[in-house]
Amino acid sequence: MKQGLVDYNLGIILGVTMFIGGIIGGRLTLKLSNVWLQHIYLTVVAILAFITLRKSQAQNQPAGTIDLLTPLA
Repeated sequence: MKQGLVDYNLGIILGVTMFIGGIIGGRLTLKLSNVWLQHIYLTVVAILAFITLRKSQAQNQPAGTIDLLTPLA
């Protein structure tokens, strides 16, 4: 792009990293039992649901309150 909106170097790095992560994750998934995969999946979903709910509550609060999930700058 002429305006420099796309960082191609970062895109290549992220693409290669995701490809390698997919290979490693696929091999790891084949080695784990279904019970372990279910526990990992449920744990990750529960954590993401908690974070999503906390962020939605933080958006509905007045500006003077403290958000515990946002790191201090």
